[in-house]
Amino acid sequence: MTLIDNSTGRVLEGQLLANFQVVGIGSSGAIRAEVGPSLHLWKSGDELRSRAGAVAAAAYEWPVTNRFSGAIRLEGTVSKSWFDAGDLPPEYERQATWRYGVGLGLRYRL
Repeated sequence: MTLIDNSTGRVLEGQLLANFQVVGIGSSGAIRAEVGPSLHLWKSGDELRSRAGAVAAAAYEWPVTNRFSGAIRLEGTVSKSWFDAGDLPPEYERQATWRYGVGLGLRYRL
């Protein structure tokens, strides 16, 4: 995903996830877990910054038709502070950056 705001810069984020079934529910429903690293790159002016982080997610999938399944997904991401030590006045404390998300999806099986 690339976000572009000409007044501030660009942000690019990538994730590599391992996905596995935790438990089956009924004939074909399942609860799945995903974990993996994430990389955030952003450019502001001439400066390019990067932060590595971790992603964890849980999803419930259920059959809709023979070829389609629905899913609801909860996700959390954590990374180091987006600020460098010299970016903030000394009275401020840098903290980890947390982000949470919820998704609803439809999957087509080949």
